[in-house]
Amino acid sequence: MATNLELAHATASAELSPRLSAAEEVVKFIRTKPLGAAGALIILGMMGLAFFAGALAPYDPYVGDYGQQFVRPSAEHWFGTDEFGRDVLSRIMFGARIALFVGFTASFFGCTIGALLGVISAFWGGRVDLLLERLMDILLAFPQLILALAIASILGPAVQNVVIAISIPVIPRVARVVRSAALSVKEHVYVEAVQALGASRSWAPRSWPRPRSPTWAWARPSRRRHGG
Repeated sequence: MATNLELAHATASAELSPRLSAAEEVVKFIRTKPLGAAGALIILGMMGLAFFAGALAPYDPYVGDYGQQFVRPSAEHWFGTDEFGRDVLSRIMFGARIALFVGFTASFFGCTIGALLGVISAFWGGRVDLLLERLMDILLAFPQLILALAIASILGPAVQNVVIAISIPVIPRVARVVRSAALSVKEHVYVEAVQALGASRSWAPRSWPRPRSPTWAWARPSRRRHGG
């Protein structure tokens, strides 16, 4: 028998706060996280210098002038010149392109490979987990800077080798974090429900990135059983 219940407050007792605009979101971020805002400003400044280096650089960074070696900072050369007479400020502007490329690329590959190894280690467990974790322990045994310098010296002087040398020390640190997160998600009830509904072992990890949506994990196996 259905019953009708009267609500104490048929309408909202207070007005909902309006949605913040993009500019207000930026101001809120700067007020709440000033260090993050400062870091973002520095990165944006480097990206601007790298993108407009051709227009902003006062001199060609590759052309030397042996008559202007080791010139002190002045109005003509704000940061002075190097041993070949090249303008240091111009070289810094153009060098920002390589620095940003190496930093973003090494972080991307290091985080991607580390996350993949962490999920594989947590999913398979057993000997696979033991082997990968011992490999991560070996990489973590070396200081990050020393390991990167050793790899760079073995591979040789090249931009792609620098990317590899920087990304390899990142892999074990990311793998450990992702492995611990994957193990915690693996023990959730909805993952067990997926397996109880008939999902195969290879399909179950697809539900791991959705720990707050267990209904989706229930729906997919039911669709497969019904030919959907």
